Amino acid sequence: MANVAVMGAGGGGQTIAADLTLDGHSVRLFEHPKFAASLQHVKKKGGITASGSGRDRDFAKIRLVTTNAKSAVKGADVIIVVVPCFGHAAMSEAVIRHIEPGQTVAFLGEGSGSLVFRQLLKKHRRERGIIYGETNTLPYLTRITGPAQVTLMRKRGGTLAAAFPAKNNQPFLSTLQELWPYIEPATHVFETTLINFNAIDHVAACLLNAGWIEGSSMPFLLWGQGATPSVVRCIEAVDEETIALRKALGCKNLDTYRDFLYRQGMVENRQRTTYDAIHKGLGGKGTYQCGPEGLKFRYVTEDVPYALVLITDIGRVLGIPTPVNDALITLASTINQDDYRGWGRTLKSLGLARVKKGNVRKFLQTGEF
Repeated sequence: MANVAVMGAGGGGQTIAADLTLDGHSVRLFEHPKFAASLQHVKKKGGITASGSGRDRDFAKIRLVTTNAKSAVKGADVIIVVVPCFGHAAMSEAVIRHIEPGQTVAFLGEGSGSLVFRQLLKKHRRERGIIYGETNTLPYLTRITGPAQVTLMRKRGGTLAAAFPAKNNQPFLSTLQELWPYIEPATHVFETTLINFNAIDHVAACLLNAGWIEGSSMPFLLWGQGATPSVVRCIEAVDEETIALRKALGCKNLDTYRDFLYRQGMVENRQRTTYDAIHKGLGGKGTYQCGPEGLKFRYVTEDVPYALVLITDIGRVLGIPTPVNDALITLASTINQDDYRGWGRTLKSLGLARVKKGNVRKFLQTGEF
C-alpha cells in the first residue's frame, strides 16, 4: 500500500483521499492555508464519508488533514495534485519546497499542470530524481454532497496519463495504476492537454446559450436543454480540431469525444451520434446555475484561458488552423470583457517559447530541445 499526499481539498481531492483510504492506502490531505476552510468539516469529523461505486456511506478516516505542506509531502510515495488550473503554480511551489528524490508527482484533472511544475522545478533546480506527469481528467465523476461527504463514480476508462518527459511514462503509469488500474497510457503530455473534455463540451454549450443563462434565474440543463443540434455541431468542431493536433503530434489514440463519453461510462452503450451520446448519458442531467453573472463561471473563466488558449497556441506552432476554438476565445473574451488570449496559458507562459514544429516531438519525449 502506498503513502499518498493529496494536495487540494475540493471535491476531487476529498474524493481521492476517501477512496484511496478505503482501498487501504495511507493518505495525507493538504490544502493551501488560503483555502483552509475546505478542511474544516474533514478535520472536525476526522475523515470523509463516501458513497457510490460500491461505497455505501463508508467512512474513511484520513491519516493526516493539514495546511502544512511539509507534513503532507515528506515521506510520501506519490503526491497527487488536484486543483483548478489557476492553482497549479501555487500548489507546485508548496510541493517543490519539500520534495525529495524518488517521489512521484501527478497532476489530476485538466492537463498542462505538469508543464507548470516543470517550469518551477527548473527555477528551483529540484529536477533530479523526480518522476512527474499528469492525467487528462479525474478518474471519477464526483461531487460534494454534504460536510465531509462525497458521492463518486469511478470512470470505466478514458482517463489517460503521461509523464514529462514521456521517456518516464512507464514508471509514472505504473505508479498511478497501483491506485487506479483503469488509467490508460497517453503518448505525451500534449495528448493529455488536448483530450480535455471540459474544453470540448463546456465552452460551446455555455457561450451558445448565453441568453438563456444570463436571462434566467432558474437552474438550466446545460446539455439536456442546451445541447441542441447546432450546439452539438460546435462541440464536434472543437473536438475535430483537437484530433487534428493529436494526429500531427503522433498520438495513436484518435478517439472522438463521443467515443470517450462511452469509454468513461458517461453513456451506457455506444451511440451513433454525439447528440445521442450527450442526451442519453449522464451529462444530459447536469444543471447549471443561471443569472446575470452566469458566464463568469469556471466553465468559461477556467476552460477558455487555461485550455482553449493553449490548444490554439499548439495549433499555431504546428501550423494547423483552429478557427472554432479561436472563435470561442474571442466570443468569451467579448462577453466577459476579459482578454483571455492576452493573459491565458500559452507555450511562452510555460517557458516553452523554444518549442517549434520541428522539435516538439523530441521535446515531449526527452525534455530536450
